[in-house]
Amino acid sequence: MLLATNGRLGLEPFLRGGWQAFGWVLGETLINVSAVLGTLLLAGRFDNVGPWDSTELYFMLGFVLLARGIANVFSGRQVLMISRKIGRGQMDHLLVQPIPLWKALAAEGFSPFDLLATLVLGAGTLVWSIASLPHSFGPLWYAMLLLNLASAVCVIVSYQFLWGALAFWSPRGAEEVNTASASALGGLSAFPLDAAPKAVLGILVTVVPVGFIGWIPARELLAAGTGFRPEVLLAPAAALLLALLSITVFKKGLRRYEKFGSGRYSDFGHRR
Repeated sequence: MLLATNGRLGLEPFLRGGWQAFGWVLGETLINVSAVLGTLLLAGRFDNVGPWDSTELYFMLGFVLLARGIANVFSGRQVLMISRKIGRGQMDHLLVQPIPLWKALAAEGFSPFDLLATLVLGAGTLVWSIASLPHSFGPLWYAMLLLNLASAVCVIVSYQFLWGALAFWSPRGAEEVNTASASALGGLSAFPLDAAPKAVLGILVTVVPVGFIGWIPARELLAAGTGFRPEVLLAPAAALLLALLSITVFKKGLRRYEKFGSGRYSDFGHRR
């Protein structure tokens, strides 16, 4: 019921016929596509990039766009930028509601219309690339694909909440930290990292875990082909660990917020 209500609220700008709503959709789509533009140009210009052929690059591109689209649809309206809500003292709007915090965040973040374009674009690219691959995949492979998609979404959301929790301790200083963390995730999430130096690769699967959003799940799914590889579970395992860390840190910050509150308040970005 909450999701349906919030979905209808997201539809109102379109029903009113305002160009602002379509401008918002176009802007969000361009932001997400620009983050993977490098991979798109590589796939269109070259037949092979290292061990990846152009169809495999399109597969990774569609995978990442779909994961980002799902994360945006279910974490819109500043929920994915949780540091802004915390830093501006807007968590009170959620904590006073007679439902668990995760339900309040899920309901407020649900944006099925204004943030749908990236999801549709990613799904279309992924379906086309799978149809173009020289394999016929079975139910197990598609189950692994869905699991890895969910894992990529989990990595995106968990990473944002992990960094966003800093705003519990420094509301003003960390208010925009999720802008930086989102930018860090977007730049290399759909880029083949096979040639990266080991030191850099270590950073890209730990400190900035972009490898678990696109490169590792796409590589292992393509390598599995019609069979099964235990490595296909690498991304889900990493997503689980990151989610547990994020939940632990966020709960600790939330206890501090409930004890001391926020020293500042701004209604900027809050939809009434």
